[in-house]
Amino acid sequence: DNVFTLMAYLNREQYGDRPLFYGNYYNAPEDGNPVETTPIYTQLNGRYEITYRNIELKYDNRFNTFFPRMYSATPDHVKQYKSWGEIKGNPIEVTDRDGSKTTIYKPTFIENLRFFFKYQLGHMYGRYFMWNFAGRQNDIQADGTILNGNWISDIPIIDNVRLGPQDQLPPRMKNDKGRNAYFLLPLILGLIGLLWQIQYDVKYFWVVMVLFFMTGIAIVIYLNQTPLQPRERDYAYAGSFYAFAIWIGMGVAAIYDLLRRKIPEKTALCLACLFSISVPTIMAQQNYDDHNRSGRYTARDIAYNYLNSCAPNAILFTVGDNDTFPLWYLQEVEGVRPDVRIVNLMLLKADWYISQMNLAVYDSAPLPIDLPEKKYRTGTRDIIYLISQLNDTIALPEALAFIDSDDPRTKIKTEDGTQLDYFMSKNFSIPVDKQKVLNNGTVKLADAELIEDEVAFTIRPNFLFKEQWMVLEIIAANNWERPIYWTASNHSGTLGLDNYLQLDGTAFRLVPIKTPSESIINTGRIDSDILYEHLMHTFRWGNINQPGVWVDNQNIQTLSIVRARNLYARLALQLLSENQQKKAVDVLDRCLELFPASAVPYDYYSLLVAEVLYRAGEPEKANKMLTEYANDCLDQLIYFYSLPQVYFEPIQQQAFLNEALLKEIVQIADAYDQPQIGTDMEKRLEQVE
Repeated sequence: DNVFTLMAYLNREQYGDRPLFYGNYYNAPEDGNPVETTPIYTQLNGRYEITYRNIELKYDNRFNTFFPRMYSATPDHVKQYKSWGEIKGNPIEVTDRDGSKTTIYKPTFIENLRFFFKYQLGHMYGRYFMWNFAGRQNDIQADGTILNGNWISDIPIIDNVRLGPQDQLPPRMKNDKGRNAYFLLPLILGLIGLLWQIQYDVKYFWVVMVLFFMTGIAIVIYLNQTPLQPRERDYAYAGSFYAFAIWIGMGVAAIYDLLRRKIPEKTALCLACLFSISVPTIMAQQNYDDHNRSGRYTARDIAYNYLNSCAPNAILFTVGDNDTFPLWYLQEVEGVRPDVRIVNLMLLKADWYISQMNLAVYDSAPLPIDLPEKKYRTGTRDIIYLISQLNDTIALPEALAFIDSDDPRTKIKTEDGTQLDYFMSKNFSIPVDKQKVLNNGTVKLADAELIEDEVAFTIRPNFLFKEQWMVLEIIAANNWERPIYWTASNHSGTLGLDNYLQLDGTAFRLVPIKTPSESIINTGRIDSDILYEHLMHTFRWGNINQPGVWVDNQNIQTLSIVRARNLYARLALQLLSENQQKKAVDVLDRCLELFPASAVPYDYYSLLVAEVLYRAGEPEKANKMLTEYANDCLDQLIYFYSLPQVYFEPIQQQAFLNEALLKEIVQIADAYDQPQIGTDMEKRLEQVE
């Protein structure tokens, strides 16, 4: 709504900066103090004021290089740099601030280029290019191993060299609908067209080549991507693939031009068309089954489940795009649960978004953020340091009053005069009005004796980011008025509230009842009445169990994030503890119906389902699950151990995981007096070993 925010948007400032033609390597030591650069303005009370200035770090010039490709100091990125760049480096002695000497191995320019060609150009462009014109191994995001996301041709002499022997692929990989092979035909036809255009019209060849380069390799150079991208980035280079498709079209003309010199023109035209039509025919045949999304509504329905996990007038904290966008769609387009206020934590660090939370949206009242804008505008309280000076537990409203104060005595002053926001403890408590939480339905009357006097929690990190601080502000100001939830992928994060959650579906509700959490699998207490109603009558799962509906890997991952199978297993376990065996079996049967292995492959949560089936007196169903899961693991192990060492070594952790799963299957079967399953699995495992 003003020129400065417009410029921030156009300059993509939220994505940070990266060096392009000259800059530092990832292990460059800082040289001198950071330098303030461009000012950042905020519109406040009709005036533009400088909120803060961007900071530019200065590095030891010996660690700068032309065309820097490895610049991020993030530990995970550094690990990948060393792997892709095969870095040994040159030793450089540097002096630390305390005067001590340290030797740092600066990557060589050759290693820098090796990372560029192997990762940025090869893995993050060439691989995508070959997906489109040679074939694709599967739709699982690549991890750099031979198992996922590679290009294939289905020509053994080519694929076996790159990916190892393919003759013993497990059924899961061999029959994957995401496995598409074109036998290099589109690539060959495009290369024919490229060579033909060079020969007959070199001027327009360069027009297409510039389009091909600028929408492909030039973007690779400009983006200067770090490793471990959150998703595949093939869409960024679609223009380059379109350009190559022009040469594919010219390949048809090239074949016709060659044939007409030998045979009659009409015959040549027919033969050229017949030969060329095989390319789109093969691509259509290979791609249709895994590109056909008809009947699949997973994203919409999981969002529907999130919203309907919430009590009326709730506040729902989400994280990331995949969590949030389907929720916005449902509220905006389909009018589902407009009373629920969606709060995206990735945006809650932005002052404009915090201000939006102070507005009514749909049927949702404003959030109780009782702070003037100057308290949270960009550059103010972006990070709050937590210093364990006090062991006492401090009431959250009292702690926030200290943090929110502008009094210099509530700040830490550094040597250069900078004032830092802080608090002197990491232990907090939220006061509980027992009568209020009973009256508004936060806690059922039957559970009244379980209500704590206060919700005591410890924040584990030594700091709070702005979005975390704002969550605490909302919780404190809300004072148990509105229900507060976190999505399953984001249940309270590092705020330490895990022991005060209630699993009401795919979302966790904050309740003043302590339920110690040992792991993410069993986080939260369960009210079986609420959860049974949601899982058995309210929730929808996008038709994934319907024949012909393709559940791709992204949808499988989403189901894993919300722990779909685990929801039903935990509810059944709770019902068994309440002596409601019939209802528990119904819940488990519903789980088996909704998530068949043919659509959603078995995962670790399936073991809990099988174990609860045994406890519910359904050994045949449990045996079937464990046997199918074991066979799947075994098929993969047979493939893994058929590979030569050079291919096996990078994926040996996956092999060890499958062995561990098989052993756990054996242990579960033995624990429930099913020795035959255990005996069979142990024998087959020994054969593989």
